[in-house]
Amino acid sequence: MGDGIQKALDVGLERARQAEAFYKGWAQRTDDPAARDVFGEIGAAKHGQQQVLEHITPADVAGVSSGGAPFESAKLGFTRRPAQETLGAAVAAGLACEEASERLYGQLAGLGGEASALFRALASEARAHAARLRGLCAASSELPAKPASGERGK
Repeated sequence: MGDGIQKALDVGLERARQAEAFYKGWAQRTDDPAARDVFGEIGAAKHGQQQVLEHITPADVAGVSSGGAPFESAKLGFTRRPAQETLGAAVAAGLACEEASERLYGQLAGLGGEASALFRALASEARAHAARLRGLCAASSELPAKPASGERGK
């Protein structure tokens, strides 16, 4: 019962670590001041997520009837793609990560338990990050107005 939850928590924690490195790396790499700010802020938030996720246990999540079936299709995080060599591709990859994070945290919140409100807040934060990334595209002439998102296509 708790094995699937523990796996989901481990995946979330590892992907938050990867996302922090990704966003902070792009914050240092880009010459675009708006992108630098957005990536830096999201990178810092991912660090905070790690600190929170490190303290959540499967016992904090209730209502699990099977050993993790809800998480089988919840892919979270970045795949190492050479296409992330451009700022536009990095924004698209970040957007895909935030959308996947929202799905995972939404699923965890739906299970109930003491951590439910925390997972709802993390899902909301992921939505806000995605909105910031979309806004970055709208504000920059160097980025596509509608970034590709999700795990399709790229």
